[in-house]
Amino acid sequence: MSLDRIDMGWCEYRFSGATASRTARILELCDGGMSIEKIAARLGAPPGTVAATVTALYVRGIVRDSSQQNVPATTFQRHLVSAGRTLRTAMSADADLLGGQLHRRRLLGSLVETFHFVSAASYHIGAAVAHTASPEVRDSLSTLFNEESKHGRGLRGGLLAAGLDDATIRRSRPLPGTLNVVNFLRALAATDLLSYAVCAAVNESPKTDTAIKEGWDAIIALDLLPADALVPFRGHELEDEDSGHAAIADVIFAERTTLGSAEQRRIQGDLESFIAVQRSCYQEMKEFYSAPDGPAAWGL
Repeated sequence: MSLDRIDMGWCEYRFSGATASRTARILELCDGGMSIEKIAARLGAPPGTVAATVTALYVRGIVRDSSQQNVPATTFQRHLVSAGRTLRTAMSADADLLGGQLHRRRLLGSLVETFHFVSAASYHIGAAVAHTASPEVRDSLSTLFNEESKHGRGLRGGLLAAGLDDATIRRSRPLPGTLNVVNFLRALAATDLLSYAVCAAVNESPKTDTAIKEGWDAIIALDLLPADALVPFRGHELEDEDSGHAAIADVIFAERTTLGSAEQRRIQGDLESFIAVQRSCYQEMKEFYSAPDGPAAWGL
């Protein structure tokens, strides 16, 4: 038996040679009831080798830990961000926000909501800055605060290029669903930095530069909006990936050594709730902007 790849939806892990066969054999025995020691005995393999493979699968979000034991904080963070991205990718695919009959208003509406979400980043990042006593975390969050503020100004330029004027942009409001996502992040930022860090990291695009460019180039080719309107939004996604915004979770979790089972369940539950709030946001966007004719944004 051999396993050459695992598709997580947002990325694909490839295996070859002895690693492929070892991974397949170990995965078959990861049933939630066997310990690493028992798996190693069953396979006649060194426990250290099995532990290294299981840890790699755990960090990638492919398997979960059913032992209810304490785990290193940074290891859990990497696991949950990977697993969360898989959940969010599946949710996004199911929502199919820009799928089907895409028209100008639907596309423009997605840009308007993105602008409002990015422009409101200071609302939750500021709360996170106020909630931490760590200079390192505060510095990292402050850098993120400044970068997102700059991105918001760039996205405003995209909306102007799409034909909206300053007065219209100022009068527009985010959909209640978009505001719910912002408020959810703010509530976490003010009360639970660990959950906030995971949700913020999962929300960042995990796509490669090539995939980001190809996706936006395909939208530009539809000629529903001027290219000058779309390029800033493509640039925002590329800059977020290049700046490593998701790495804020590494900085925040580095403040802790281990996490107990109760903390793990709480953070995972908050992440699942966040993805559910985003699902509702996408459904509302799809409904509000479904007709080709109508207001460019909520509140107009």
